[in-house]
Amino acid sequence: MLLELQADGQIEGMKSFVLEAPLRLVVDLPGMKSAVAQSHVPVEHGTVKAVRVGQHDDKVRVVVDGADGATSFGEKSAPWAGGLWLALAGAELPVQAETLPVAAASEVPADAKATKTGE
Repeated sequence: MLLELQADGQIEGMKSFVLEAPLRLVVDLPGMKSAVAQSHVPVEHGTVKAVRVGQHDDKVRVVVDGADGATSFGEKSAPWAGGLWLALAGAELPVQAETLPVAAASEVPADAKATKTGE
């Protein structure tokens, strides 16, 4: 599963960690503001059951909820000029992520976007 987080520029300083019982992948995007219309998106995938987006004073937090029975996400990430890719459950990052530094082009809804604060 490839998760594309869209922004109005490059996402810098991303931090992530995994929590267990229940399984969750937490991705913090410092200095960003959420522009999503829907903060909870159900997902039908063997490893992921939902993606949640929350706005905090200093960051946007994206939480990927593991599906029942999932034991790991096997996540990889790569920034690009318009956001961040997260490859989960054995998915590969787009070829652009391997061949282009960060100025390349892009499964969440198109309205799942973030903007840098102060812009």
